[in-house]
Amino acid sequence: MPNRPHERALADGIEVAISDNLGLDLGPRTDRDEPSPGLRVDFTYDAANPPTALEITTLVWSEFQASVGERSKIERQLGEQAEKEQLGRWEATIHSGKNVQRIAEVALAAMRRNEAIDTVDLRKQAHRALMEGGFDEYTCLAAEGDSLRNLGLLSLRRIAADGDGFAANVMTQLVPRTGFLAPLEQAVAKNASKLEETRPRSTHLVVRVNDIRASRDATLTPPPLLPASIDYLWVIVEIDPRSRARGWWIRRGEAEWNAIVEGDIERI
Repeated sequence: MPNRPHERALADGIEVAISDNLGLDLGPRTDRDEPSPGLRVDFTYDAANPPTALEITTLVWSEFQASVGERSKIERQLGEQAEKEQLGRWEATIHSGKNVQRIAEVALAAMRRNEAIDTVDLRKQAHRALMEGGFDEYTCLAAEGDSLRNLGLLSLRRIAADGDGFAANVMTQLVPRTGFLAPLEQAVAKNASKLEETRPRSTHLVVRVNDIRASRDATLTPPPLLPASIDYLWVIVEIDPRSRARGWWIRRGEAEWNAIVEGDIERI
């Protein structure tokens, strides 16, 4: 499968991490997008000492992946409409797993009316009305808030900024953070044969974890046993693309993770 742009960007950071943590200068890399007989890995470094092969794979939680797609869809649709109608710049918070098209319709109607939406504020208004004896007003406000929450449109506001556009924050279901040894072991097993094909090169497997359930606490994910075809395993944990990553690495035969230094993480 062709390397995606994020794999090349991650390779840039991993090369620096390998230099800083192992003292190895890999030199120029060969991108294996082009068919190479017997080789299915992402990158090779045949000028390095020793020659090296690098494979990058990603663990992604399905809801996380879906939320990224939902955000892209509604941002593109409403951003284009805001520019076309010169509606100003808007920001919304939506819940994942809902009907994005219906959310977009309701949000656009509010944008055209220059009307903000805030389900938290509606709840406060409903409570205040109930305390003051306005039961009819309470019923109306509570129903409006419930309808918007069920729809998945939690808030919408106009931003005091130049130009026209639309940005969305997507909320996913809150889940406890845990270790991820089982899927990590599966990733190791799945990529072992690819790296075996590159021998006698030194082999590195990079696993990028995009899973909101994944804990950054290395003690919750014991290092897996590495097969003879994998010399080094690098794990990069990103629970959100906008947050700081954390990484660990291990050499085959070792029993404990080594932390990738913060400077390397910034570059990754």
